[in-house]
Amino acid sequence: MSSLIAAKKATRRMIKQRVQGIPQSLVVEKSGFIVDKILDMLVWKEAQAVGVFLSMPQGEVQTERLVADAFKSGKRVFVPKTIHGSNDMELLEAKSLNDISSFPRTTWGIPEPDFINPSTGEARVNAMDCRPPALNVILVPGLGFDIHCRRLGRGKGFYDRYLARFSAKTGSMPLLIAPAFECEILDEIPVSAKDFPVDYVVTEERIVERSRKLQHDVFQ
Repeated sequence: MSSLIAAKKATRRMIKQRVQGIPQSLVVEKSGFIVDKILDMLVWKEAQAVGVFLSMPQGEVQTERLVADAFKSGKRVFVPKTIHGSNDMELLEAKSLNDISSFPRTTWGIPEPDFINPSTGEARVNAMDCRPPALNVILVPGLGFDIHCRRLGRGKGFYDRYLARFSAKTGSMPLLIAPAFECEILDEIPVSAKDFPVDYVVTEERIVERSRKLQHDVFQ
């Protein structure tokens, strides 16, 4: 095992213990503060199409209200679909909260769409195939982040692999926003050149910006 892999494993273990120590009532409360901050960001308000991860029931920032706001404000909403037997994923368009409520759930309790919308019999729109590129913002989950907006995922590489493919195929990169609990932020986390940083990490206490500039243009 390389030193980087060992360091990532140790960091994941430590952060998981921190997150597991948060009572579910506080997960909900902290998620509310985080969502409020994202809803106030100009980049979110102006986005016409967003990729949003659908949360695990526990141990993760809850994104339901962000999804509801996106539909209410007329944004197109794309949600993750993992590919069975691989570490790849796609972002497929969801049409409504009712549509999402009909999704089957994974073993993690996460709703995931099928490639074919069962209510229409039609293939769902894949963000990767939109021309010009549709996505303005992607909400990126993660297990750990640092003050430079570097990201440590859960070890499968779904998002790093997807972002590399998206950039290569579309020639563009959406703005990346990571909702996270403050206890998931470290001064530095172990990463490799293949690990994509995010543009903003939003916690219940602060917004960390990768450019390290003052955030005068983040809010309206």
